[in-house]
Amino acid sequence: MSAPTGVAFFPVTVFDRRGEFDEARYKAHIQSTLQQAPFSCVIPLGSVGEFAYLSTDERKDVVEATIDAVDGSVPVVAGASTIATREAVELTNHASRTGADGVLVTPQSYFPPTERTVLNYFTQIVDQTDIPVWVYNNPSTTNIDMSCSLLSRLFALDSVVCVKSGSGDMRSFRNLRRTVGDTVDLYAAPPNMFEKLALGADGWSGPVATIDPDGAIELFRMLQNDGLTAARKLFEQWQPLLNYFDDYPYVATMKAILNLQGRDVGRPRPPVQPLGDVVREDLRAVMGDLNVL
Repeated sequence: MSAPTGVAFFPVTVFDRRGEFDEARYKAHIQSTLQQAPFSCVIPLGSVGEFAYLSTDERKDVVEATIDAVDGSVPVVAGASTIATREAVELTNHASRTGADGVLVTPQSYFPPTERTVLNYFTQIVDQTDIPVWVYNNPSTTNIDMSCSLLSRLFALDSVVCVKSGSGDMRSFRNLRRTVGDTVDLYAAPPNMFEKLALGADGWSGPVATIDPDGAIELFRMLQNDGLTAARKLFEQWQPLLNYFDDYPYVATMKAILNLQGRDVGRPRPPVQPLGDVVREDLRAVMGDLNVL
């Protein structure tokens, strides 16, 4: 088992004017984005998919809609992160039954989790399900930066095939790459996406993949083919746009950008609020300079 090499597409979840899941527009968002570039996989219900604000039944609806929209064209790795282990198991089994190719899981917790808590969480998921598991180390939302030692213990679990690294600790990432890089796939995620790719990550995801699919895949190919200088210049061009994701709410920023591109993904679900008019106009100007409107 292994994760698909390349660039992952994380769709936003589209809501109608009442704030309910809009299946038709969601499917259109996935299909139109996949037509733009050869993504390695689609991962619904990531952070940008607003999974934290969806009910369990809504999350199942999103996974089913994703698999239907993709129609076998690329693998689907469903987000299955929850606070309660039993619910993560339920969502993982649903993804398996529905036809997903894997699940992406972070050790979500209301209380900051210990390493023992995280190990038990993933062990129970693996023991009670039969689908490949991607471990997402995302300390900005989980309050734990999983150590190389802990991740190595998780990789010993039969179904764990990949880690998506959202850690800002580059020394830890280098150690991880050196110790398990030949046996487990590593995906780069913010922060330090570029640096992780330059160190040999097997794939990556981030805002650019949705905003500029061709550019994201071009960057990955450059680095796969020793084009470090050209890749660095391309990534630097995106930095003014990526800065908005640091300064404003992530989902609100992504949806504002996609709507400015004419991709009609609606508003974030409360409590997240859409960006104000002044910020959107600033975004429009930056996007115009980057030719991504």
